[in-house]
Amino acid sequence: MSEVLSRGKRMVVRVVLLQAGCAALVASVFLVFKGAHQGLAALVGGLIVAAGSAVLGWRAFKPGIAGGATLTRRDLVELLKRVAGKMKFQEAMLEATPVRHIVARMLMNLRGIYAAQGDYPRLLLVLDRLIDLMPDVTDELRDHGYLCAKLGAPRAAIEHLQRYLGALPNAGDVVEVRKFLARLEQDSAQSSN
Repeated sequence: MSEVLSRGKRMVVRVVLLQAGCAALVASVFLVFKGAHQGLAALVGGLIVAAGSAVLGWRAFKPGIAGGATLTRRDLVELLKRVAGKMKFQEAMLEATPVRHIVARMLMNLRGIYAAQGDYPRLLLVLDRLIDLMPDVTDELRDHGYLCAKLGAPRAAIEHLQRYLGALPNAGDVVEVRKFLARLEQDSAQSSN
């Protein structure tokens, strides 16, 4: 086995182990805060992602693709054209994915699952984790605000919607959000009187 192929396979093993570790970490958080079923679901989801990475990684480094040879940038561009069609090659594609982005992706998957199921309390927890993990996300602030309002927490809703508007004062939905926020503030003021 060539040195390049050997190094590539070792890298795949490290990535898969890192993803499995992230899955265990997220599962632990869900186990503590949400219970055994959610912890198990998070673990299984994370391990599925890790298994997928293992399969794709092993396939990428099998001798049939490049015969274990080092691929040049031109080779990578050609491989990308063959595999992904119109996708353009970017230097960032060669950079390692930060762990926080992997965890964020897992949380986004959970977000989609809980939203589809209408499981709003769990969705709120996932949005909390996403905002904690990546404070620059703005759509999550808006969605968190709307969800807090739906769940009967107007103060939290107002806070998150104001943060959203502060971060994106020219967003495409700013008029709609401002109207909703004004109505929420008015209702909140009337209920406190």
